[in-house]
Amino acid sequence: MENALSTVSSTLLSFFNSQALIAAYDVEIFEAIGDGATSQEVFEHCNLPESTGHQLLVAMVAMGFVEYRGDIYTLKPDMAPCLLKNGTQYMGTLARHASKFLYPLWANSAQAIRTNSNQRKETFGDERKWFDILYSEPNDVADFHAFLSVLADPFVESFLKGFNFSPYKAFLDLGSGRAALPRAILAANPHLNVAVCDLPEAVDHMRQELMSSGHSDQVDVYIGDVISGDLPEITQDLVHMGWMLHDYSIKTQKCILANVFKALPSGATFIASETPLLDDETGPTFVALLSINMLISSDGGIESTTAQYLDRLCEAGFTNVRAVTLDGPRTLLIGEKP
Repeated sequence: MENALSTVSSTLLSFFNSQALIAAYDVEIFEAIGDGATSQEVFEHCNLPESTGHQLLVAMVAMGFVEYRGDIYTLKPDMAPCLLKNGTQYMGTLARHASKFLYPLWANSAQAIRTNSNQRKETFGDERKWFDILYSEPNDVADFHAFLSVLADPFVESFLKGFNFSPYKAFLDLGSGRAALPRAILAANPHLNVAVCDLPEAVDHMRQELMSSGHSDQVDVYIGDVISGDLPEITQDLVHMGWMLHDYSIKTQKCILANVFKALPSGATFIASETPLLDDETGPTFVALLSINMLISSDGGIESTTAQYLDRLCEAGFTNVRAVTLDGPRTLLIGEKP
């Protein structure tokens, strides 16, 4: 009984943790700590009252992000890459996204479940589609692609290790975000011609990323829309679409797959990478909760099992349909165009 009570109560109050961490990012307490700082130095850097600044420092120590020894606060070494703006896994972008979009939407989660409808109008007073809202502000677009790129790092690594790219000549990534995957594939497989394709509102940011990384002349950039079917002529023999199908209703997923199938050249291999539900739909917990997030924010987005995804590939016309489980968080759902 005690364990059950603890589990339920801690789950109900788990927003304490996330909101405290979001506040810490917002006031830039981790930047103030840097390589080490006294409490007074932190308060001055962040322009915080001593009392509330101390409360937040105590919370960050208790939560395991910060250490305190001899009047000096330091970041835990394993946490620093996620906490500092120049860190390789900086998550402040996710903190801003969650604070601006996800928390307000989730406040209406019960209503979304009762009515089987997204809560964008109720939350933001905005009836536009989810990505139209999300892509309204350049900073929001940059944040979105930044944290997705970091979260995708384990997948990129496992994809490179778990898939044989040697038989293919050219690779196209649909909906590539910051183009982290194409850049990694190019580095590991220099024989491939690599290209990316994304919506007009995402392409400018992608080009900036490619320019900054020195890949602007190595990765071709195309504009396209998998939902409308307005896609460039696809000549690549290997095409990937990452973590995109779940953003949309089953009907729209089928439309996307049909449009991609139509655009592919004969003999091409198509890969959709997703994080499927278990076959018996008992988890994983994150994916199950992500499905509710899709309900609240998107136009019918939903998580599916591997078998359900593969059925949709078959329906679109793909043959030799199969799933490849990687060491990382995603599964490859593969089909070929005859």
